[in-house]
Amino acid sequence: MLWLTSRAALPVLKNASLLSNAAGQRLHALAAEVEALGAEPVYRALDIEIGRRAEAYLAGLEAYCRHPFRHRSTSQRVMRHRGSTRLLDYGCNSIGPTVLVIPSLINRYYVLDLLPERSFLRHLSSAGLRTLVIDWGTPGSEERHFGLPDYIV
Repeated sequence: MLWLTSRAALPVLKNASLLSNAAGQRLHALAAEVEALGAEPVYRALDIEIGRRAEAYLAGLEAYCRHPFRHRSTSQRVMRHRGSTRLLDYGCNSIGPTVLVIPSLINRYYVLDLLPERSFLRHLSSAGLRTLVIDWGTPGSEERHFGLPDYIV
């Protein structure tokens, strides 16, 4: 995507109506440089740089996948479940006020509970709050065509 958008922008750069702010002035100067060098050397340099960045991105992604850390599954009490969604109780022994934590749909609940010493959910429970959290789980066949209203319900 980066390659395509960068490549597509070059031919129209010199004819584009640029803003009169600092960014527009930098783009105007860049267009003049491209014009002076010619398009082909700029295309080649752009291809090399995008290739370098793509390789660095993939190397980082592979390093992340090879990293030994894995989140341990928690043994929180499941209060309710429906489909792949569960309501977990992080403060079942607490008599304090109840707090319901609803993580975003794109994150697993345990981004709030990575390690025992780095856990927002455990921190709330240790502060005397009865902490409940939604675990959206991995969508299954039942959730295949869910939209946001379905998750809200």
